Amino acid sequence: MKHTMTVRLDLEHYAADFPVDQDSEWLALRFTSDKSMTWDEIRFCDPAGRQRFLYWDVHSPREALLHASPELTSELGVPGRIPAGTWRLESKLGKPRSFTLEWEYGSGAVPPSAPLPAANREFWTDGASPDGIHFALNLYDWQACKNEESRWYRGDFHTHTTLSDGRMTPEQATRLAEEVGLDFFAATEHNTMPSSWPVTPLLVIPGAELTSHSRGDWNAIGLTQSIDYWSNVDFDRLAGSEEAFTARMNRLREHVGRIGAIRSLNHPLIGRFAWKAPGTLLSGVDALEIWQTPVMRSHEIPNEGALLLWTLLWNAGYNICGIGGSDTHYHPHEPFHEGEDPQLIGDPATCVWAPRLTAAAIMQGVRDRHVYVTRGPRLETSVQVGDQSARIGDDLTDALRRTSSPVTVRLQASGMPGGIVHLIVNGETVSRRQVKEEATEFVDQFDWLAADYVWARYECRDGDGRLLAVTNPVFAGAKEKEIATWGELLERACRIDPGLRHYAESDELL
Repeated sequence: MKHTMTVRLDLEHYAADFPVDQDSEWLALRFTSDKSMTWDEIRFCDPAGRQRFLYWDVHSPREALLHASPELTSELGVPGRIPAGTWRLESKLGKPRSFTLEWEYGSGAVPPSAPLPAANREFWTDGASPDGIHFALNLYDWQACKNEESRWYRGDFHTHTTLSDGRMTPEQATRLAEEVGLDFFAATEHNTMPSSWPVTPLLVIPGAELTSHSRGDWNAIGLTQSIDYWSNVDFDRLAGSEEAFTARMNRLREHVGRIGAIRSLNHPLIGRFAWKAPGTLLSGVDALEIWQTPVMRSHEIPNEGALLLWTLLWNAGYNICGIGGSDTHYHPHEPFHEGEDPQLIGDPATCVWAPRLTAAAIMQGVRDRHVYVTRGPRLETSVQVGDQSARIGDDLTDALRRTSSPVTVRLQASGMPGGIVHLIVNGETVSRRQVKEEATEFVDQFDWLAADYVWARYECRDGDGRLLAVTNPVFAGAKEKEIATWGELLERACRIDPGLRHYAESDELL
């Protein structure tokens, strides 16, 4: 039997209850609204208060099927039996609108009218819960191997589909990633995590973009369970203070770190989406998105600013990994701005050295900073200290204690004839050398035996100075952390380049 109700959602009435009168195997939901694309979030919770479905009001389908079986549960639904009692729908932002919900439930065969999920999916959870609130990705195999080779693997750590505010379905985004030659990508939908994904030869890593709607976003990459973001953030509708927001975000990042995910601050200087919580503890940041959506000309200065922030982090004693993200939202024929190239998954690509292509190995590669980011050039690197081999991103402190030899770094850059390779040591450019052929090798030696703390990285740029690729640093030694918060870091950057403050504080859509 179908049931229908219409409610008014706003700042005062942001939740509504609806009954399920009997324990069931399935619950079908369909809903409509008198407004579209509000960027609001609607979540459905069972009588125990456990989130069973989250809907983003942008391009997400306005329907879902929850079922005891993962095979019949919608991609953003949590599998499991449907308990009788009072269920609830909640609006995160409470944007005023009329909301109509139609629901039906039962056991046995699902009626033909129910919104069946896509076929041919990999299931990440059967609804198992570690604590009665979250769901665990107990079906996801972190050691499942997609390739047995030890090599650089090309990927993307920031992507979106119709499961949040992207225009491509998960199937379309996955096929495109295959076509452009990626080996892996992270599924980072806003404030939610899929319970399944289309079957693919690529490695897909579970994650989420924790989105504040006003103060910036950050990625949790490699999640093993869902995140109760709703209970850990001051929503705009609650008019939370900056201090309260920052405190909750610091606690949430601490929790995400404890459960083993990588915490990355996204597009830190890009206007409306810049990170605007100066009290953010840098100790809760594992990675920084140093390069995002490079096809957009308006992002050139903020992306260079992100590189400066990263440089200052390293100079301040933080050995944080630099990664890239396409933040792709659009089909490949849809540019964000007229006259620009379209966003494309894998632009830029984040390349991770791993002994094999598994989620666990890629995650460890990022933790070890065995990473470079590129728009095209392919880099091969080697690091030698005496008879000891290492990689870009490694800490050479112990190796240098066991030898009197200098550090030798070899970099081969291909796919950028005419470009310039910049060597950056402790934040200063010490050399600029041209790539004259299709592939050119550079060899650098560093006498770091007496250094307390030192680091070096490479940047590849075209003849006009535009970034083409950047490696993570190789380093030795350690220093006491000079700063503790994002605000202190930003102040240092703005003293060097005062123009960055506009991008850090603007509410403009760049």
